[in-house]
Amino acid sequence: MSAENLPRLARETVNGVSTCLAITIDRRGDANARVINPSTLTDEWTVRFMTDRRTRKVGEFARTGA
Repeated sequence: MSAENLPRLARETVNGVSTCLAITIDRRGDANARVINPSTLTDEWTVRFMTDRRTRKVGEFARTGA
């Protein structure tokens, strides 16, 4: 396998996953894992998923910069 193929293989692997975990850290330092259904990987290697802005996970993402 050549190094040029790695990004393509990584993209295929990520796009082949329909369910994954989003893990955040709360104010006490405890991990919270949630099952999410991500979108297709963008050209910039960004994965998006939808959630309500009022959820605890949004606050944890915002606080930790994850």
